[in-house]
Amino acid sequence: MFLLLFIGWPTNNARADGADPLHAFFLSLQVVDAKTSSEQAGAKARIAWWGDSAIVSDGYTGRLRQVLQQRHGDGGPGFLHVAPTFKGYWHRKARIRSAGWRSKGVLFGRRGTKFGLGGVSALGYAGAQTTYRSKGSPFNGLVEVFYEGSPRGGDIALYTEPRHVAHKHTTRVATDTTDAVLRWTLPAPTKWVRVRSGGGGVIRVFGVVLEQKGPGLVLDTMGVVGLRGRRLLKNEPAHHIGQIRARRPDLLVVAFGGNERVDGMPQRRHRQDMVALMERLKRGAPTASCMFMAPLPHGKRRRGIIADPRLTKIFAAQRQAAEQLGCDFLNPSTLFGPDPDAVMRSFKTKRWISGDLAHLTNTGHREVGDALANWFANRYSDWKRTQAQLSSGVDSDPPSDAAP
Repeated sequence: MFLLLFIGWPTNNARADGADPLHAFFLSLQVVDAKTSSEQAGAKARIAWWGDSAIVSDGYTGRLRQVLQQRHGDGGPGFLHVAPTFKGYWHRKARIRSAGWRSKGVLFGRRGTKFGLGGVSALGYAGAQTTYRSKGSPFNGLVEVFYEGSPRGGDIALYTEPRHVAHKHTTRVATDTTDAVLRWTLPAPTKWVRVRSGGGGVIRVFGVVLEQKGPGLVLDTMGVVGLRGRRLLKNEPAHHIGQIRARRPDLLVVAFGGNERVDGMPQRRHRQDMVALMERLKRGAPTASCMFMAPLPHGKRRRGIIADPRLTKIFAAQRQAAEQLGCDFLNPSTLFGPDPDAVMRSFKTKRWISGDLAHLTNTGHREVGDALANWFANRYSDWKRTQAQLSSGVDSDPPSDAAP
């Protein structure tokens, strides 16, 4: 069972206009929770979460998704890579097997290239395929394939059983290449979906989305091993913005800094990078809420174990970026106590962090995921209370000189 180690919750960054930075996301969550009209029957509250190796295995994000979907409805696995360029990719809701693709990603790719929403694109000739097998409830909703239309394009074939093509779609267009999304509703619940290059040419795929029917929450994870936030800006701008717009997120989360701490980067440069990245993402989702999540606890051995002091400027830079853009900022270490050195020692003693003092254990991922879920729940409750007071005409924060 998860226990808070201190009383109270970290305060959020209030925007200049006094609004909660997560207001737009909480509005979408409120619609999902209401379920009162036919228009809301398929409503989704979508979180888009970008990061480095901390989320590649879908550890704390997978636990966070699990808890939030238990509370607000299962919206499905969300975004899934087709053929990542790195090892260790894992998703809590789907087992993924791919073969035959030629992939490239933002980590080593050329600036101005199309890398898709998750920073990895996959090129497939006839026979290249990726299979998604559910780890829980059958897939029962929408399949989306983000792809590039091309004069040399081939067919995308979708399967819901090994030997039967359930749906086929051509990616061939008459003139210039263009980005597009294949959206197909599953005809029946299935534990198994395959995306395959079906011949007729070559296909380029940027990612697959699986969502369930009905209202619910979706948490997309777009992690790349070794990634620095600034490298996402290698993505061709118009393409990148279009991918985000097509995904329609309600909350944009960037979780970087763990790798940047070893780069010797000045605080000002990291702040500029974070601002530039979030501004890019916001161009794709201008009405979405935004949030910077600082790195998870990292430690150093120095007469015992202490929190890595190099993170101090990372925290400061991201907080400044959040204040500049009206986003939220969360340092997850503060969910476990006010003293970062004591938190780090606690993580090590409880075996929540591995021997490198940088990556969480399975237990650590679960505890961090639970802490984040409770943080979101408390913020959401506070927001609903404030909205109720505003709708009833009650001033939730009267001036200090107001009469009792």
